[in-house]
Amino acid sequence: MMNRKSPINKHEPHPRFKDFIQCYWTLNCSDDDISTIYRTALDTGLDLIFNLSGPIECIVDDSSPVTIAGDFMIGSLARQIQIKPKWSISMFAVRFTPEGLYPFFSMPPVDLSDFCIELEEVWELSGFGLSKLIHGTNQTPERLIQTFEGFFERRMNDFRSHSLRIEMAVTIIRSYKGEVPVETLANRLQISRRHLERKFTERIGVPPKQLCRIFRFKNALIHLKSAECDWASFAVANGYFDQAHFIHEFKFVTGHTPVSYLTGKPS
Repeated sequence: MMNRKSPINKHEPHPRFKDFIQCYWTLNCSDDDISTIYRTALDTGLDLIFNLSGPIECIVDDSSPVTIAGDFMIGSLARQIQIKPKWSISMFAVRFTPEGLYPFFSMPPVDLSDFCIELEEVWELSGFGLSKLIHGTNQTPERLIQTFEGFFERRMNDFRSHSLRIEMAVTIIRSYKGEVPVETLANRLQISRRHLERKFTERIGVPPKQLCRIFRFKNALIHLKSAECDWASFAVANGYFDQAHFIHEFKFVTGHTPVSYLTGKPS
């Protein structure tokens, strides 16, 4: 969610990338107001931000301000990003889904959970010349998206050539909305549970059980607004043991009870 004063626009990815990319967003302004980007529990994915203008001051949640001159990433657990331009500002950003990084680069997103890091510090991305590619293209949203998706598709094809089983595992988890035991997943792929967990940690950054948990919660959150007051039935229908299990998980992820989340009132 973006604040009303910010000239921020969201753009949808091509349908073939929707499982990996939540959205793109662009920000353009010429004043010194702080533009604030708010993220909900459904936005728990890393933001890759290309700074197409001058240095900016960035504040992630309650952290200290950081001055950034180049491109950077915001961790997957960040809830609020404040961006203050030194002068005019132009940005293009990619917001990945929680599992969307795995064809892109192998640095575990848990290492970037709620932090801000400059792209040049991530050798795997800086070495492939992505920043040069983006900065060198026509900077209309359509052209920026086309350029990034061309790069992403090449990376995805390279990944599939040696990590097909991980992609198959994510596809299975997604199709079951997270409600699949890890042992069952390993058996379907004909590999050991330990090998599966190691590959997930290397390529996705979280073990398969955690990814199942993310998918299950996202599915429950999507159906939350249409839920009635029978939380016990809702919990069971969405893969939780009981009402207490669902509420505990909900508070862990969002910091709110389901009711306070829906009403916007304090817990």
